[in-house]
Amino acid sequence: MALENIQTYIVSSGFWRLMALVDKRLLSIAKIFSKLPFFFIPLLYLLHFLRAGLRVVNYFRNTKNKNLGETRKLLFSMFKMAIAIAAFVLCWFVPIPLALGSTFLLYSIIKLVDSGGVLFFSFVAHFTIDKNLLENKWRQDQYWDNIIKHISILAIGVATTLLTAIFLAGGVAAIVWTSPVIVLSLAIASAVTVVATLYLCGLFYQHSKVNDENPNLKTEYNANIKKFGKLYFVWLLSLALVAVPIVISILCPLAPAVWIVVEVLLTIFNVIDLVKSTYDYFDSTKVPGLKPASQTPKNSLIDVSVNDYYYRKNRIIYLDPINSQANEAFLTKEALVKLLEFRYKLPSFVEKRKIKVKKMGVINDIASLMYCEGTEEELVNALIQGIIALNEDKHELEDGNSHVNLKTKKIIENINDLEDDLAELLDRMRLKISANNKNESNFLINLWVSFKEQKFDTTRSAYFQSFLKCTADSQDFSEACGVAKEIKQETVHRRSK
Repeated sequence: MALENIQTYIVSSGFWRLMALVDKRLLSIAKIFSKLPFFFIPLLYLLHFLRAGLRVVNYFRNTKNKNLGETRKLLFSMFKMAIAIAAFVLCWFVPIPLALGSTFLLYSIIKLVDSGGVLFFSFVAHFTIDKNLLENKWRQDQYWDNIIKHISILAIGVATTLLTAIFLAGGVAAIVWTSPVIVLSLAIASAVTVVATLYLCGLFYQHSKVNDENPNLKTEYNANIKKFGKLYFVWLLSLALVAVPIVISILCPLAPAVWIVVEVLLTIFNVIDLVKSTYDYFDSTKVPGLKPASQTPKNSLIDVSVNDYYYRKNRIIYLDPINSQANEAFLTKEALVKLLEFRYKLPSFVEKRKIKVKKMGVINDIASLMYCEGTEEELVNALIQGIIALNEDKHELEDGNSHVNLKTKKIIENINDLEDDLAELLDRMRLKISANNKNESNFLINLWVSFKEQKFDTTRSAYFQSFLKCTADSQDFSEACGVAKEIKQETVHRRSK
C-alpha cells in the first residue's frame, strides 16, 4: 500500500509542483543570507517555469470541467511562464532588467488582489446564504472552504510580498510610501482586515439570532467562529510582525537591526509557506458531497438555478437510501427534462457538438442505471411513469402556483412530444426492429438502443463542461445516477440473501 502511494505521488503533477515550490523557497532563503553562485539564478527561474508549466499541462490533460476558476489559474500560470522564460534567457547575457524583476512582484500583487476578491465574495455569499436549506449546504461549504484557504494564503502572501519589496528596495523609511508594490500590499491588507472584522462580527450576530430549537446550526456557528477566530488572530499577527521593521526604520532609519529583522521575518514566512504547502498537499481534503437524504423532490419543471458559481441542483439529496424504485422514477423524470431542454435549444455551430455529447451522456447515465439489475420492460415502464409525472408537474404549474420562466415554458410546450416519441419506441419494439441504428431526433429510442447495446460511456470531458459553474449540471446528474446505481445494487444484494 505504501509503495502504491509513493508511485501515485511520483506521477502526480501536484507532487512535482510541490517539489518546485520547496526548491524555490529554499533558494529564496539562501539568497537572503548570502550571494548565490550564478548557476542558481537560472535554476530559480527554471523552477518558476516548471511549477507554472505543470499547472498548464494539468489543465489540458486532467481537468474535466475547464470552468472560470480553472481558466483563471491557467492564465496566471501562462503569465508566470512568460516572465520566467524571459528572465531565464536574459540572465545568461545581461543582468536582469529592473522592470522584468519587478514583474515577479507585480505577479504577486495580482495574485493577492485575486485572492482578496475571492475572499470578499466568499464572505458575502457565506454570510447571506440560507443555511436552513439542505440544498445550499454544499455551496455554503465551498464558500467556507474558500474563506479558510484564502485568508491563509493572504496572511503569508501579503507578509512575504511586503518584506521582499522592502528587502529588494534597499531601505524602508525612504520607500515605504513611494513603492507601488508596498502601497498596494498595504491597501490589500487594510481592505482584508476591515472585511474580515465585519465578517467575524456578522458571525457573532447570526449566532445570537439562532434559537435553541436549531441546535445543529448553533453548533455549526460555534465551530465556525472558533476556527475563523484563530485564522483572524494569525492574520493580525502576520501584519503586526511586518509592521515591526517598518516602525523601527521610521523611528531609527540607520539602525542595523532593521535589516536583521527583515531577513529573519522573510526567512520565517518562507519556511511557514514551505511547511504549509507540504502539509496541504499530503493532507488535502475536498469539500465532501452531500448524501442521500430522502428530501421531497421539487417540481422538475421549475428552474431553481441561481447565478452562482457554486450552484448545483444537488439531486443526490432527493435520493432515498433504501427505495431504489423511487430513485429511478425521480432521475428518469430529471433526465426527460434535461433531454427536452437539449432538444429545443438553438445553439451555435460550436455548441451543437457539445450539446450532442451532453445529450448522449444523460442517455447513457440513465440507461446504465436502468440496466443495473433491470429489464427492457422495466425501462419502458419507467419512461411511461416519467412522462405521466411530468404531465402532473405541468398541470401543477398551469394552475399558477409557481413562477415559470422562459426555459420552463419552452419545455412545457413540448412535453406532449414525449408521447409521440414513446409511441414510436413502442412500435419499434413491437415490430422487433433492430436496435443498431440510432434515431437522432427521438432520444427515447436513443435510450433504448443504449440500454440494448450496454454502451454507457460518460467519460468525455465535454459532458462535464460548464464554464460559469464549478460543477456542471450534467455532472450533478451523473453523480446522482452513480449513487442511485450503488443503492440499487445494495438493495438487490440484500434481497438475494
